[in-house]
Amino acid sequence: IATDKELGLEKAEKAVEESFTKKFSDPTDQEMFRRMQRIFLQLTTNIPIKPLDDLLSEGTLTANIISPVLRSFFHDSMLHPTIWPNTASMSAKARKLANMDPSRAKQPDMIGNVTNNNKSVFEVMYGENTGEGKNNNIRKNTLDLIRIGIFMKDALDNIIKETGRSFVIFGWRTIVTAWTGYMMVLTAPGIYIMFEVGQAELPSSFRTCGQFIDSVDDLFIFAEKYKQEVRKIYDYINQGKEGSVKPASWCRPTLGTPQFRKLIDIYK
Repeated sequence: IATDKELGLEKAEKAVEESFTKKFSDPTDQEMFRRMQRIFLQLTTNIPIKPLDDLLSEGTLTANIISPVLRSFFHDSMLHPTIWPNTASMSAKARKLANMDPSRAKQPDMIGNVTNNNKSVFEVMYGENTGEGKNNNIRKNTLDLIRIGIFMKDALDNIIKETGRSFVIFGWRTIVTAWTGYMMVLTAPGIYIMFEVGQAELPSSFRTCGQFIDSVDDLFIFAEKYKQEVRKIYDYINQGKEGSVKPASWCRPTLGTPQFRKLIDIYK
């Protein structure tokens, strides 16, 4: 997509439409191409056309860039809505971590919910943002990663105990516009594995979408896996079959254990 200094909204939309005219023989490739076009059309209206000159604080970053970009991938208003900014997470244990660092919010910046009968039933994704301000430092970023892991672990425990089945929980964080995605699974008694699954450079404006295209595959794969997991959860809700007690017996407490306290003390 070629852009110029005088690019405005109408020109940006026209540039997207003209750039996505290719046809594919494979229906899967064509659908992916169609989704890409839809996402970029949304970006023309949802993110700044030109880069912002202001310092990208966490609030500015979330409102103008992170939420508009990632909502295009993760948000489904009917089945799995995303909440920005988040104010109430069911994963209550993770709030205790914030008491060690009063400057940080006690909730993740974003939550991805699974809904049923217009009510949230499970939390399956969490996100944290960091802007360009003074809080962008190693200590804060490390605590954010630990916080995401705790939210994911508690959400995994909750869904396993409620359903008797093991699912995948998702998390991500952005440091300014650098996005990293994570997944967590429970593989054996007390063995929770959180692993990195992809990185992408989010566009700070429509003009910087070129570098976003280079890394967008990781976001597509992450979003597709997220949607597949949501469908698995709905299969359980709709079928109403009882799960096994085995996964629930694998869950273990997190906060308050000597090993966890030792880990936190390192970053105080």
